[in-house]
Amino acid sequence: SSRDKQGAYDPGAVTVSPWGTHLGLEASAPAAGDGSFQSRYLLADTFNAYRYGYVFESKITVTTSPVTAVTVETKKSFTMGRRNNGGVHVMPDLKTVYMTDTAPQSVLTKFVAAEKENLHEGVLFCAQLGNDANGVRTVTWVDMGSATSDQIEKAIQYNDGANNIKELNYGDFFGAGDTLRTDID
Repeated sequence: SSRDKQGAYDPGAVTVSPWGTHLGLEASAPAAGDGSFQSRYLLADTFNAYRYGYVFESKITVTTSPVTAVTVETKKSFTMGRRNNGGVHVMPDLKTVYMTDTAPQSVLTKFVAAEKENLHEGVLFCAQLGNDANGVRTVTWVDMGSATSDQIEKAIQYNDGANNIKELNYGDFFGAGDTLRTDID
């Protein structure tokens, strides 16, 4: 399907996971309302900004019989959140991942997987920084919700109720003047 061939936007190498897969990232998330981006890259019919700005995981398999072959399976982790990815660090528990955003005054996030070594289902948290009464820096982790990568990917491409498959777009969230829509659930 065309969903399987969306590719990566501004990919960057990050690290090898403790379980041996490559963790890469899309270093920037294209602005969803930037129609000029779409026409600049001649992708107006197929480009959907909500498909880009994620961490991806690649599993590399090498077989040697009867001939040497290399297979690479890559899957985006939509459930780890969309951002201008700067870094990804997996903790020793094999479930907790910290991620940074490269944009100025941006976000630090934490993902906690439902199962070890599975970055496609879990809970996303956002750091809220503050100071206590003594002026000491504090961090509160705000729960941003849980989902699977498949659920989020299906939400990006959805059925409008009349059996028309549509891509989630900027207008689904924002109206005239880039104001957040309040007339949708």
